[in-house]
Amino acid sequence: MRPYPHPRVLLATLAVALLGTVVSAQPGRAQTVTVVRTRDLAIPMSSGGELYADLYRPAVDGVPRTRLPTIVVYFPYRKDDPSRFEREALARFAEAGFAGLLVDIRGTGASPGEFGMSSRREVRDGYDAVEWAARQPWSDGRVGMWGYSYPGNMAALVAALRPPHLRAIVPASSYNDPYRDLFYPGGMQASEDSGLVGWLAFHALVRPGPEASPDRAAASTLDVATYPGSLGPLVEGPAHRLFDDFWRERALRAERIRVPALFWSGWDDVYPRAAALGYLTTGSRHKALVLGPWGHLGGAGDEPLELLLADSVRWFDVFLRTPDPRRMRAKLARIPPVRVFDVDASRAATFGPWPGAWRSYRSWPPPHRDAVLALCGPDDGAPALETPWPIRGTLVATCVGDAATPGRGVPVEPTGGAADTPAAGPGVAPSPNNDPKRRSLPAAAAAFLGPILEESATVTGSVSVRLWAVSQGTDADWVVRLVDVGPETTRLISRGWLRASHRRQDPRRGYLWHTHDREEPVVPGEPYRLDVEIWPSSYRLPAGHRLGLLVQSADTRKVLSQNGAITSRLLVGPSHPSMLFVPVRTDDRAKSLVQ
Repeated sequence: MRPYPHPRVLLATLAVALLGTVVSAQPGRAQTVTVVRTRDLAIPMSSGGELYADLYRPAVDGVPRTRLPTIVVYFPYRKDDPSRFEREALARFAEAGFAGLLVDIRGTGASPGEFGMSSRREVRDGYDAVEWAARQPWSDGRVGMWGYSYPGNMAALVAALRPPHLRAIVPASSYNDPYRDLFYPGGMQASEDSGLVGWLAFHALVRPGPEASPDRAAASTLDVATYPGSLGPLVEGPAHRLFDDFWRERALRAERIRVPALFWSGWDDVYPRAAALGYLTTGSRHKALVLGPWGHLGGAGDEPLELLLADSVRWFDVFLRTPDPRRMRAKLARIPPVRVFDVDASRAATFGPWPGAWRSYRSWPPPHRDAVLALCGPDDGAPALETPWPIRGTLVATCVGDAATPGRGVPVEPTGGAADTPAAGPGVAPSPNNDPKRRSLPAAAAAFLGPILEESATVTGSVSVRLWAVSQGTDADWVVRLVDVGPETTRLISRGWLRASHRRQDPRRGYLWHTHDREEPVVPGEPYRLDVEIWPSSYRLPAGHRLGLLVQSADTRKVLSQNGAITSRLLVGPSHPSMLFVPVRTDDRAKSLVQ
């Protein structure tokens, strides 16, 4: 069931309502509306130099319209590359009655200079581009920013600087914090999806393009020696293993954002955590969150892109072209503050290959009760199940009879992700960036299974697990997976990562937050506690299924383990209460899980 009509139908309806595909100026005469593109507008920067941009506008009988609300896309992927979907997006915004400005970031595409990945100067350039656009005769002074992935992050970072003419943003599938979201999840260095190879491919996309004039191309550099204003995370990131000033410069301070913000991502994306946290922490009075069934690049094509464009047009219509407060409130009332897709293994595929249904809520996370499940020791009486891993323990409300002996533990072998095996499950094809929820399950892991559910239970929000452990060395890497164990298939729900020496938390925040600003080694052989954040999800476990937790000491598909050879043991039972905290939505009874 969709919460509104098909996105392509909705977008077309909005375009007709806001602009009109045919405008009648005289009786008996129809005027045709088209989209015109003006190339290579030069935008002066306060720090020196110029950026180049293309302008997309609706035109009546070939005459471009003026004084339009304006949407800026500030991106590094070459505005003249015909394969970029941003060009289609800007044309669609123009069809809906907006002016769209596609801006090449300094040192990329047609813009000369030095590319400075997420540096202060790069963000300030975006501020200048917004204010320049607001002063042009084709703009009415009301500006929004839109972007997918890197440009989405730019929209949020620029909004945090508070340009006077910026009125709304849509950061889609973008990171907030490159340390936690990309390079060091849980304090562990990322491997395939955010490692050197992936970022070299990224920088191959942002090099100056053939469309740049010889003098511009000669003036464009990818400086690897200076800071700030360098390749930054690619070159210098491995030297900054802690969250220091280098990473703070590039991290979003969402509380500084005051303009309306629509955060948009997918469960199989690299950034569902970033979108949910951006929504929770933004200083915006008006905000919305969409989390759907797609991966990072999958969200930029076909039906997900149509949905994103429809959501974006509605958002910008409210805040860029509806000055009357009463009409604005009426339009905003039709936009759900939170819309999520429940993955549901018991349903038929409803969105591409994904089974499930859309749900709308007033807040994130939706109303829920926390199920607190203890990790108990091995249960020799557990039924045999078809799983890729041996059963090591159970998830129940209270452990009974197995924890009288202090130090009783479940061994966690340092096998890493090399033994991963494919698992049948929902999702799109793996993205080239290796989305963090890659659908695989480890063949070697400490596995804990909950009771068979008598009623369905929907887990929506961020799960966390508190582990007590001992290690042979002064550090240990921990990877946890939340899984749905059904009678016939086992599916991955979500994952989390944490290095033991990075277990320090910031208690001033209202959610689980590791500081990552110092290392605190563990004492070999002594118990220690760590709380692991499992990235957000919305997953409905049908009746007859079990909730499972898998624990490993490494995960080479996502992170590079530097402590993979260290054997660790999980401590279980009342003397060392390792526990799983699961937000269960209150619209499911789930008695067998929450009682």
